[in-house]
Amino acid sequence: MSKVVVTNHLTLDGVMQAPGRPDEDLRGDFEHGGWAPPYGDSVMGSVMGERMAQGGPLLLGRRTFEDFAGFWPNQKDNPFTAVLNNVQKYVASTTLEEPLPWSNSTLLKGDAAGQVDWTVSIDSSVMRIHQHAATLARCSSQPGEHTGAAPNDKNRSTSRLNPAITASAAPAAG
Repeated sequence: MSKVVVTNHLTLDGVMQAPGRPDEDLRGDFEHGGWAPPYGDSVMGSVMGERMAQGGPLLLGRRTFEDFAGFWPNQKDNPFTAVLNNVQKYVASTTLEEPLPWSNSTLLKGDAAGQVDWTVSIDSSVMRIHQHAATLARCSSQPGEHTGAAPNDKNRSTSRLNPAITASAAPAAG
């Protein structure tokens, strides 16, 4: 069974939407895209580098996969590019079709939660998730717990982590 590690960019007030670019995710009239880069520094770069170096496959939803696949394979002179191009990527989607355009990508068709459970059970390494919060909530095996801000609330994210995922991602006590 894999250990699942979730990497999310999250503000102190709970915003997860569109950390990278102003046009990354405009759902719900969200106007604050690209909020994370101004706060990036050598410490964040070092931590992300350490996480990437730990290896293990990636579990991505359609939105993140399409965003990553459209960006990372084209980056030159970036240490993350080779890692992301070479790592096994599992993609949970009901709308994508094979073959997927990015090397080492496997489509998980049908029920996302069932496919994720199956993938985690057969892969013995750490499964890393770089994901939009909405997809994390949909991948939970406990439906109905997804909560979020009102669709037109421009000051908050349109989606939140499922509490069941938050609890399971916390370090074990002891």
